Amino acid sequence: MNANQKKLKIAIFPSYGHVLPFIVDCIGKALEEISITVHYVNYSIINGEYIFTTETLQDLIDFAPDFAFFLGQNGYLDIEEGGHFLHIHKIPYAAFLFDFPLRPLVLANHRNEYLKALFVWDREYISLFQSLGIKQTHYLPLATLPSYFDQPRSEEQIYQVSFIGAIIDDNSLKAHQNKLPPGLREQADILIKSKTKNNNFNICIPEIITNKNNENYLRDFFGYINARHSSYYRKNLIYHISRNHIVDVFGNKEWLATDNRSIRVHPTINYKKDIFSIYHQSKINLNFSASQLASSINQRVFDCFASNSFLLTDDKSDLDYLFAQDDIRIPSFSSRSDLLDKINYFLTHENERNEISQTIKNVIIKKHTWLHRMEQVLDIIMK
Repeated sequence: MNANQKKLKIAIFPSYGHVLPFIVDCIGKALEEISITVHYVNYSIINGEYIFTTETLQDLIDFAPDFAFFLGQNGYLDIEEGGHFLHIHKIPYAAFLFDFPLRPLVLANHRNEYLKALFVWDREYISLFQSLGIKQTHYLPLATLPSYFDQPRSEEQIYQVSFIGAIIDDNSLKAHQNKLPPGLREQADILIKSKTKNNNFNICIPEIITNKNNENYLRDFFGYINARHSSYYRKNLIYHISRNHIVDVFGNKEWLATDNRSIRVHPTINYKKDIFSIYHQSKINLNFSASQLASSINQRVFDCFASNSFLLTDDKSDLDYLFAQDDIRIPSFSSRSDLLDKINYFLTHENERNEISQTIKNVIIKKHTWLHRMEQVLDIIMK
């Protein structure tokens, strides 16, 4: 597709969180790089609800986009009398599910003829969504933006092992749990135990999803499971490493409750502004995937190696799916003992760390940037 000749106009609905706004920025810049006109829709979020002003909606109508893009949202906008806003105004749209993977279920209950494509970063969910009637579901892994991360290293490596991420305190987890009816609490505990025994266990099992396809139910139920297991998983691994090494953790104040001299707690960082420096200043960066991920790898894997920094990540099947064809093996671990063994090894093999990082960086810059992903997206939605 020659985007310059098409002179496409795309409206992007921003999202919220720590990483999704950064991905919105990356996608917008990649589209502008191929001369597509991008309009960022302006709206507010109050108590988790999206608030659109009359002026904002009129600006969108006046922009007359060829497509609208949604990140982390299903694209269903019931904000105008008569139903789905995009259907009323005949605006084709694409939804990118790069976080909570179950929002498309709402679309299965409504007309979605203007949904050109649903892109999911986890291959596990493609057959599920297609079976629910969303046939236009496609796999789209995450990527990197070289203009942010492909820069010379200037900082000294002052951290041996670092981790970036938050945990949830016990009181908040209890409050989250209390939102669920007793029967669902028991069901959640069963899934959490299964996930704890096998980190590759998929908590979003179809039997539960298809029986209760209500977004609020799914958000509360799986949100609790993800929060509880992710906090346990992160603390368990960091504690284990701290028996042998100093670990620098960049996260929220809840980490201070660990009261462990081997865990040095730093304030939460801004993903766009600060994360590049942390990558460069760390001999080993750690990546622990969120609990709802079944097969996919997250943003950190692409960005860290794109910055020519070294990373150890938990094993996911997409590591092979995306990189095996280039004879690349992303450094990964399968257990606590395997993680510690590899930290011990790589801390004493600097040249090997640097060679691995450079090799993986070359492949990511060549094949896994947001420009590559947007070219793939445009090929699909333009058909």
